[in-house]
Amino acid sequence: MTASLVPLVQFSQESLYFPLPPKDIIIENIVQVKNLLECTEEKTENIIVFKVLCTVRNRYGVKPSVGFIFPTESVKIKFLLDLPQLRRQRGAEAASVLPDAKTQDNMFVDIAVLPKDQAKAYMESLNENRNGKKIGRSSSRMYVEQAAAFWKTLGQIKPGNVQVVRRQLSCVYGDKGVPESLVMRMGGYGTELLESPQVVTPSGSDAVSTPSPPAVPKSRFHTDKTDTRRKSPPVAPPRLSVAGSARNRDMKSPSTESGGVVSSPRAKNNLVPPTVLQNSGAGGGITPNSRPAAVIAHPTPALAQRKQKVWKECLCFRVSFRLLAALLVLSFLCALFESGTFLSWLLIGR
Repeated sequence: MTASLVPLVQFSQESLYFPLPPKDIIIENIVQVKNLLECTEEKTENIIVFKVLCTVRNRYGVKPSVGFIFPTESVKIKFLLDLPQLRRQRGAEAASVLPDAKTQDNMFVDIAVLPKDQAKAYMESLNENRNGKKIGRSSSRMYVEQAAAFWKTLGQIKPGNVQVVRRQLSCVYGDKGVPESLVMRMGGYGTELLESPQVVTPSGSDAVSTPSPPAVPKSRFHTDKTDTRRKSPPVAPPRLSVAGSARNRDMKSPSTESGGVVSSPRAKNNLVPPTVLQNSGAGGGITPNSRPAAVIAHPTPALAQRKQKVWKECLCFRVSFRLLAALLVLSFLCALFESGTFLSWLLIGR
C-alpha cells in the first residue's frame, strides 16, 4: 500500500468506542467520511472508493463495507457490535470470545481514487434504468455493487496507476478517553436506538408519578347508598324555607371546626337565599333555578305589573283571516235580509 501526499478523506473520529461491561445490547459507532477532493467539470473525476476490513472475523458488523464518495460529499459508515448475536452463535464459548478491557481490535479502511474510465463506465450503467430514463445522482448514494467489483478487479490485476491509502480505526473498550463529540447508539431488539455514549437506565428519582384523583368527601349526600343501576342522579331533599336553610348553615360542620372559623352575628344577617331545585320532568334530573325562594314567595313589582297587563293582551287578541272573512259574510247577509236598513233600501228598494 502506498500513501498519498494529498489528503483524500477526513474521518469524524479515529477510534471506535465500546462501553464495558458487555451487556445484551447492540452498540453502534457512526463514523462520517468526507471526500476532500474538489468538484470539476468532469463528473467522473475525484471519486473516492472505499472498503472496510477488520482484524477479527464475525465479531463486528459494518454497513456499508464498500462504496463510493463523490467530491466534497460525505458518507456515514456504521460499525456494530451485536453482543446478543455473539452469545447465540458461540454458545458455551461466548465467555471466551466476548471482548473485555484487554481487547485490541482494529478496523482498516482502504481508500483509492476511482480511475476516470472505470468511473465513466459505472456512471453510465447506473444512470440508465430499465425504461431508459436518466436518474439523478444523490449525495447519499453509494454504489455497493460497482465498488465491490472494483476492489475485486484491483486485487486480481493490481494496476500501477491506482494508489490505495489505508486508514486505521482502533477499538477502545471502556469509558476512558471517550470524546464528547462521539456519535454512538445503543439499544436492544424491539426497542429504538438511543443516541448516547453510555447506557441510560432510569433511576428511582426520575420515576414519573401520576397524581391520584381527588377523594370524594364523606359528607356527600348518600354516596355510599347510591344505586349503580340508576341512570338519573338521586333527588336531593328540597329546602323548604330561607329560615331553615339559615339554621342549617349556622350549625357546626367539620370544615368550620377544623379551620377554626367562628361565625359572627353580622354573617347571619347577610345570608344569601338558597337556590330552589326544580324537577326537569321526564328526564328525571334536578336543575337549579336561578331565582331564590324569597323572590318566588314575594313577587317583585315588575312581576305584578306584568300580571296587570294580562287583560290588555286578552282584549287585543289576534283573529285569523278565515274567521274574519266568515264574520264579514254573515254580517252582510244579516244586513241584507233585515228590513229598514240603508243596505236593504239600496238593494231591494224597501
